[in-house]
Amino acid sequence: MVLAKSLRVFLYRFRLSFSSARVPLIFTLTAIFVYSNVEKVSELSAALGILCRPYLFPHLVNDFICQLVFMGAIIVLFCDAPFTTEGTIYFKYRSGRLSWTIGHVIYILALSFLFILMIVMVSTLALFPHMEFGESWGKIINTLGKTNLGSQYGIAFGVSDYLVGTYMPLKAMVYTFLLEWACAAWLGLLTFAGNLLTLKPIGTFSSAGVVLLDITFANEWAFSSYKFSPLTLAQLASMTGLNQQLGGITLHYSICFFVISLSLLLVTCVFGEKIQYLTALGLQKLKKRR
Repeated sequence: MVLAKSLRVFLYRFRLSFSSARVPLIFTLTAIFVYSNVEKVSELSAALGILCRPYLFPHLVNDFICQLVFMGAIIVLFCDAPFTTEGTIYFKYRSGRLSWTIGHVIYILALSFLFILMIVMVSTLALFPHMEFGESWGKIINTLGKTNLGSQYGIAFGVSDYLVGTYMPLKAMVYTFLLEWACAAWLGLLTFAGNLLTLKPIGTFSSAGVVLLDITFANEWAFSSYKFSPLTLAQLASMTGLNQQLGGITLHYSICFFVISLSLLLVTCVFGEKIQYLTALGLQKLKKRR
């Protein structure tokens, strides 16, 4: 019963979000950003007469600037969490608070999935018609990873030589997709939980702080601090060198971090209103005793 109501809430929120301009606009602007970056690779492929393999998505995610743009867009997508307005409050109490919350948690997970999938699709389609499929990374990506040819052609993002040398492309695509989805959902659920518990945009500011904190880590070279940065833990290329030696960042650690922290965030979101009620009740009792 609760699951059926939750799915109806999810469908209601999903239709509502795409009926306004904000969500489609964020998707469109991000798609334009991805296309404009990958288009340069397509032009390079045409100039050299060599077809490019459609495996640029892991390298986009592992680029510092691209990752900031992607996760910044995620914050804007979910900045209005917990999605309760005067127009929806009646529907909320008709469906029940638990079903309402679970439905919106599903919405955050689904929209995060679609957003990352959109990046994958645009990064692939932007190479057309100078594209071919194959099991290896291909000559273009290998060359971009090992030389500075990309900067000569105005390619803004970096191609990771570590990824090219360590992972097969399909494996890198799958790992990066799952980690990036987990990172996007993590920021969305943090926004939802923080805003729900405080009734103020604390969750939105917290998520923005996490993104800005990643910039601070990069400038200060505090390798151990990267262990608490979901943006970095979603990047396969960060799991090498000093990050691995001094920071302890590995694929296993990243998976454990997202599994544990997402579980805690899910529980906090689902029982957020109950936690809020019990907290308010406890504070009232303390005031009475004083």
